[in-house]
Amino acid sequence: MFLYVENTVYWENETLFGSEVFDKIWEATDDIYEAGSCFAVGRAGGTIYHCMGIMQAVLFKIGNALGCTINLDIDYWGTVTQTIRGALDVRRKQAEVNKGDIDAWAEWKRLEASYNELLSDLGAVEKAWRHPSAHHRQTYTIAQAEKVLDKVKDFAQHAATLLP
Repeated sequence: MFLYVENTVYWENETLFGSEVFDKIWEATDDIYEAGSCFAVGRAGGTIYHCMGIMQAVLFKIGNALGCTINLDIDYWGTVTQTIRGALDVRRKQAEVNKGDIDAWAEWKRLEASYNELLSDLGAVEKAWRHPSAHHRQTYTIAQAEKVLDKVKDFAQHAATLLP
């Protein structure tokens, strides 16, 4: 048997999403490694599957950083998103109390926009790829897998900038 790896940069690369993601979202490392390896050998379905694992790890990491109580046994993307939105609402109210501190208010507005972008991207991934792949309603081409891998990489890199 012979295995041809066309995209060697993806093969067995646990730092495929960069050092900041590797350092800050280590929970996604196995799925990053596997998503890249699947992509490298043309396994589109496996790439998508592991990308959804990366998304989940990132989502839970963001929730935890915001002080949200997340239970991996019962929570799913929808409830985690609601929990994160609730935590952001609390932070918004705290920032409004301190609105007189112009620097703190400006920092909050920057963070709020960044979190809202992250949650918007999450919604798009969930509707376009997570539900269809989780419920085995779709097969994927390698071009689609590349698109998902790129979007998930962008999502994880963005999330890493929000983490301490």
